[in-house]
Amino acid sequence: MISSSRTARIAAQIIPYAIAIALPLIPMLVQLADVAPRGVAIGGRGPAVVLALLIAAALIVGVVGMLAVWGRRILADLPLAAPIGVLIASQIVATALGVYWQAGLFEIGCQIANFIVYVAFWRMMRDTTLRHRVLACYLVTGILAAVFAVGLTLSRHPPAAFAYEHGRAAGTFLQPNEFAGYMLFLIPVGIAQLTAPPALRRLGLLAALVGCAGLALSFSRAAWLGACIGMPLLIARFGRRAVITYAIVAVAGFTIGVMTLRDVAHDPSENASRIAVWRGALRVAERYALTGVGPLNFSRIYASLKMPDAAVNEVHAHDLPLNTLVENGVFGLAALIWVVVSSVREARSARARIPAADAERQLLFAGLAAAFAASAVQNLVDLVSTFVFLLWWPMLGLMLGLAPAAESAGEKAAEVRPEAA
Repeated sequence: MISSSRTARIAAQIIPYAIAIALPLIPMLVQLADVAPRGVAIGGRGPAVVLALLIAAALIVGVVGMLAVWGRRILADLPLAAPIGVLIASQIVATALGVYWQAGLFEIGCQIANFIVYVAFWRMMRDTTLRHRVLACYLVTGILAAVFAVGLTLSRHPPAAFAYEHGRAAGTFLQPNEFAGYMLFLIPVGIAQLTAPPALRRLGLLAALVGCAGLALSFSRAAWLGACIGMPLLIARFGRRAVITYAIVAVAGFTIGVMTLRDVAHDPSENASRIAVWRGALRVAERYALTGVGPLNFSRIYASLKMPDAAVNEVHAHDLPLNTLVENGVFGLAALIWVVVSSVREARSARARIPAADAERQLLFAGLAAAFAASAVQNLVDLVSTFVFLLWWPMLGLMLGLAPAAESAGEKAAEVRPEAA
């Protein structure tokens, strides 16, 4: 009985470990949706298929383990189940009525997998030991991803990717903005380990340092702006003097960076492209307002309806709400708004339940809040699939899972550790 319970728990824990380790590689999977330019992603379609199979296997084993541990209670008291379910339903409808259902199936599959990951993180991140180990995996792979991206950029390899990205750091991510979106979580989560055990604290500081270098070399102005606006939520934990110092440094750094590096590692024609893209996206939304063109189908319609002053074709609308309206219609946008509003409400509730004396969880919660705020700003002037498909759901599950949950006596008995049994 003890052995069976322990095996089930180990199987369930495969999901958070697998996601924390594989996060920097998962962007390769977009090749399976046939929406990315050829030759942009690191590795070919073959490695992407292998990675997809491995992740699918980890999810299956993890789900079996979670069902063995929690049974029908697996979704009991799960926050955001209804809005997330409606969001996925809106994507199913948009896929059925869209212009290219294969891409839609890819997004639906990703969102279902994301929901499973969200459940796993929410259920298991209350275990301090497990949380420390998963965070260590996340920080180590984040450090490796950042070092790899910086190394490729400084060495200007591979030449084709270096030219395509205008010399900006991207690494295993498809675009520099995607890589920057990953750094927006790695940096504050790393800093938030200052009250964690010594080994994790050192990993966190190294991750934050390397992450800052990666963010700088991504030359993502949207991410820079997001970091400037979001980080005070974390810096405020260190006192008023830290906030004032940060504000002076951030404003000066962002101003100097944007003024002096405006066209460094950027195509100058991109400076005015956002407004043209937004206007073209609105034209698409007017014609497909009800159900949208289908998930990941923006690029298949935009070329026909873009504004005359739009210099290039685009794969998305450079704005998450607008892109959702175009691809999933008004029902999809309403579902997205419901998810966001409900997430903020649940996060505030979780924050109130974290004991004030628990400095480690308090600081980690602040770090995650800063990351979400920074990413929200970035996604208002861009669309970062790194956030939408990779970081939103596990990090939200971790954030909500930091708070103790009120459990029934039966549920507590069912979750007694095998060692105690």
